Amino acid sequence: MSGRKRPRLFSFGRETELANLDSWVEDADQRALLVSVVDAFIEVTRTRKLAPENLAPVLAAAVHPSENVRAIGITRLAVLTHYFPEALAAFGNLVHHSDPGVRLYACASLANAPEEALPDLLRDFLADPSWEVRKSAAQVCATTKAAEILTLVDQRLQRERDARVRVVLELAARFQRDQRP
Repeated sequence: MSGRKRPRLFSFGRETELANLDSWVEDADQRALLVSVVDAFIEVTRTRKLAPENLAPVLAAAVHPSENVRAIGITRLAVLTHYFPEALAAFGNLVHHSDPGVRLYACASLANAPEEALPDLLRDFLADPSWEVRKSAAQVCATTKAAEILTLVDQRLQRERDARVRVVLELAARFQRDQRP
């Protein structure tokens, strides 16, 4: 393990958070959902507890059809995974979401997830039906130093048929081998 620190669980003030939304969304329904995400996240940072009613809007945003809304939801969820097992379980459920866009963004956000969770999450993302998701997972494998990653990469290389994914897996394998003492 690289000893990566978990992100601080904090939020800017509500007005600052809401002002930032203005450049992200114009749709009133999307804005309403994101306001609920901001309010829920602020409550979690204040209480240091994750109640189901605070996780619900984050999850709704994480699977939203709008990429901007999804980005905010998944990013907030990734931060929460460092502090709450329920958030990590919810993030893990994104691996099997029916929308490949949700899976792709979740996979790309793995750099913000707890390092100890990476092997299990990457195992599933590397087996995804979408080549884009598998390629994204391979890219994560090429940038993380978690101990089990080389084994996952080697196993996937034996089965991967898509050349776009194979080339990234080969780079990941080389990176992983170079990291070994």
